[in-house]
Amino acid sequence: MLFAGCKGLPKNQEKQNEASQSGDNGTGLSAPMKIPVGSVLSVHPEGGFALIKSSRSNSIEPGTSISTFDSTGGQTSSLQVSNARKGPFLTADIISGNPTRGDQAVMDFVLDREPSPDEEADPVAGDDIQVLE
Repeated sequence: MLFAGCKGLPKNQEKQNEASQSGDNGTGLSAPMKIPVGSVLSVHPEGGFALIKSSRSNSIEPGTSISTFDSTGGQTSSLQVSNARKGPFLTADIISGNPTRGDQAVMDFVLDREPSPDEEADPVAGDDIQVLE
């Protein structure tokens, strides 16, 4: 029995589909994850930078690439984190686009190495019982 709408995929297309579903980008590394950073508090086009109020408790390294998105989900700019920061506020140089106040800022995170056996083991989910003395 034949189905008129069915068609087989070429072998390399099947592998690409499997890789995209598994998060593998063909390099053996995971696909980038978008991690929220915070929101654009102000933009200074004459100085070529934006001030971002970070919602992250851990430090974001200078040189980190950040993308900003408006309320519709459209990308408005690409930024690069600079050294200037104070408390939850950080500055980022405008690489391209036009960020606006209120845009959401996200960074790409790629696991660039295989996790070590110690990192793979999840102590909370594991079957091992640990006694702390």
